[in-house]
Amino acid sequence: MNTTDAVTSIYKTFGGLATLSVVNDSGGTSSHLFNFSADAIQAITNTREADAAGVRGVASAASGMTYGVMGLTLSATTNASGVQGLATQGATNGVWGENTSTSQTATGVYGLASSSSGATVGVWGRSTSSTDGATGTRGEATAPSGATTGVLGRVSSPAGIAVRGIGGSGVGVFGGSSNNIGVYADSVSSTAVFATSPARGVWGRTTAGIGVFAQATAGGTVQNRSYGLYAAAPGPGWAGYFEGNVYVTGTVTQAGDAPAASTAKAADGSTRTLYSQDSTEPVVEDFGEGKLVGGRAEVRLDPDFAAIADGGAYHVFLTEYGDDSGLFVETRTPAGFTVRAMGSPSAVSAFSYWIVAKRKGATGKRLEKLERPKGLSAKELEPPKLPEGVTTPEKPATEHKPERRDAR
Repeated sequence: MNTTDAVTSIYKTFGGLATLSVVNDSGGTSSHLFNFSADAIQAITNTREADAAGVRGVASAASGMTYGVMGLTLSATTNASGVQGLATQGATNGVWGENTSTSQTATGVYGLASSSSGATVGVWGRSTSSTDGATGTRGEATAPSGATTGVLGRVSSPAGIAVRGIGGSGVGVFGGSSNNIGVYADSVSSTAVFATSPARGVWGRTTAGIGVFAQATAGGTVQNRSYGLYAAAPGPGWAGYFEGNVYVTGTVTQAGDAPAASTAKAADGSTRTLYSQDSTEPVVEDFGEGKLVGGRAEVRLDPDFAAIADGGAYHVFLTEYGDDSGLFVETRTPAGFTVRAMGSPSAVSAFSYWIVAKRKGATGKRLEKLERPKGLSAKELEPPKLPEGVTTPEKPATEHKPERRDAR
């Protein structure tokens, strides 16, 4: 036992303070006590030596659920406490709990609310300071390695919440990291992150990278689906809305009877719908104009178009802008085609052409059958059931801050 500890026997009082010696800096005793006349025991040390204690409790037995210090209150008054720790200045601690054991689940401070009912709290931390960084409860794992945890919350009830943050007008939960993941969520068989709001369920923002990143690491099959992103909304709502350019590297498949559509502004300022033309196979198209010279014209394909078109088989549709008794395509090659006038060998009229070619390297077949991916069922689209309990712990009626009276 530290020789600078204030050592006492057990005292009991009914309305009066038991007499108690106090250890001072020189190791002597003093009658310098605080005037709490209802205290059963007061132990005070004035020494500045390390590890000096006003009260030290030691349970030295090698086994058994013993206690070094135990506090008990039978009062039902709000904020009555079995043990209170108070620090009034400096980077000090009201209560310090330390455990040097290497055994799993060894605990420095353990709080237990053992009642089987009521919105009780095992450990309650509160800060009344308005200074930035003030913290009601703080957990810190300082080891430079290992999968350590600053704060761990665990719940056994299927309707329980392991960690709950309630912000009121502030942020409910904030996670941040300087060079790693700010918030990490994982679920074995359910939803890792669920957010609900009448405004925005999830907001992702970045100043230089990706606002929201969705990835499915398993390819799956058509029925055993694996989706990087799944969005659903009942009509007339929109499952997705993109404001800006959209880039897709894979195949885009649209289901339903309505064709793909775009929009354009009409003369009256309203927005009108423009529908896309469907094709039975993957093709590319090009348009242009030419001019007959002596009833004949050589048309060269655009090199960029020729690079993506199957030059061995393409269609050319002609529109003549003169009375030449009709035009026809005489020859076709991967580099271009020849146009002739049927009734006028000396024709010099202009014409336009429309080229439709199979896309080079395309794997899609003509009117290929598609097994439609299985969407999520109505049950799968139901949100997780949240606990029906209170949204915030019941606050004490008065602030737990006993008055410290002048010493005598």
